[in-house]
Amino acid sequence: RCFLFMSRSIDDVAIWSHSGRGTFQECDVTSMQGSGGGLMVTGSNNQTMFTDMNICDLYATGTVHEESGEPVCVINVTGDATNRAMFHDVDVRNCDAAQYGIIYQNGADTEWTECNLANNDARAADGLIMATAGRGLMFDCTIENNLSGRGTFYWDAEGSEETDMFRFIEVKFSENDTVTDLYGGVAWVDHASAAGGQPQIAFSDCTFSSNNDLDFPNPTDPEDSYLETEADYAIHTPRSEEH
Repeated sequence: RCFLFMSRSIDDVAIWSHSGRGTFQECDVTSMQGSGGGLMVTGSNNQTMFTDMNICDLYATGTVHEESGEPVCVINVTGDATNRAMFHDVDVRNCDAAQYGIIYQNGADTEWTECNLANNDARAADGLIMATAGRGLMFDCTIENNLSGRGTFYWDAEGSEETDMFRFIEVKFSENDTVTDLYGGVAWVDHASAAGGQPQIAFSDCTFSSNNDLDFPNPTDPEDSYLETEADYAIHTPRSEEH
């Protein structure tokens, strides 16, 4: 690996890019004393790219980062729609997080390709991946053996634009658990003003396996009538019935 970046304390991150346009490649990110965050990407016109990186063994408490005023997370991307951070072949493993999850996105427009999230614990947060408004794309990623609060991917879509959407293409969700052990094994979307409407989240050619120990039944089997019910459990959206 080229470099090892380490956060120094609970209110510190290993790498902070503010309105940056650099590329970080073949780097390892961890913490010096067990606590602290990994990556923070803030500001407008940010086009920072992270590629072929290992992010592991961090404990991010959500403590306020003094310089930016943002919560310290394993990965935090915050900004307007011109903040277009990109992540390629990034592994996030064996991390723990408090109320903001392992990956926290507030606004911004992110792209994730060939990334892996495994063996992370975010039970104190609403989601392993937590988003507020914003938009994003995940392509050819694996999300497995993680723990979270309400949903493996949790999106508070209130305040999002009509064109905002999170898209998952060829993403594998496997053996992820939430605190209810029933709902949100794949995703949970909150959007009170859009209740009953079409959720702005899309899945294409994805695999869902043993999330909260649920598997989707075979939709071609006429005797199997649980497909819709288990889908509502795994992916909870404003269109889902209230539980």
